[in-house]
Amino acid sequence: MGGFTSLVIVGETPELSRMAKLCSDNPSAPECTFIKQAHGDQLDSSPAEVVWVHDTRVKAAVIAAPAVGFLFGPGDLREVKIPIQLWRAENDTQAPDAWNGALVREGLTRHPEEHVVPSVDHFVFLAPAAGRLLPRHHKFAGMYAALIGQPSIASSINRWSASCCPFRR
Repeated sequence: MGGFTSLVIVGETPELSRMAKLCSDNPSAPECTFIKQAHGDQLDSSPAEVVWVHDTRVKAAVIAAPAVGFLFGPGDLREVKIPIQLWRAENDTQAPDAWNGALVREGLTRHPEEHVVPSVDHFVFLAPAAGRLLPRHHKFAGMYAALIGQPSIASSINRWSASCCPFRR
């Protein structure tokens, strides 16, 4: 959960009890299916108390395909004060935008710069080496191939970080 973890590190505090509500309202949501298949306890309506660690040394963040964005309820994102560049896959079936990225974008007090990568799914943001590990017939293999060698993503991140972050060396 790289996107989720990044959001916590930069100051967001999730409400784990919101997972049970999502799965009650939308039992076929991919997040709920994953939890059921993995026999997870995230549907417990009263999860144990968790201490979320935020790191004030992080001054800007590039976040790709944030999953479980619905765990951040109204006001949970107000502590995020840094610039964020947010990336999402147009056809994300693992973290649908409606209850993940969209809620993050709407909840941040500082509007993020957003980018949508067309015609791809959630796992496209994994390192290119991960894509090479997939069998050719795997449904995500072609998505990795679509991004490998696209310097526009890296150049967009570099351009953004140079303009948003005066502390950058």
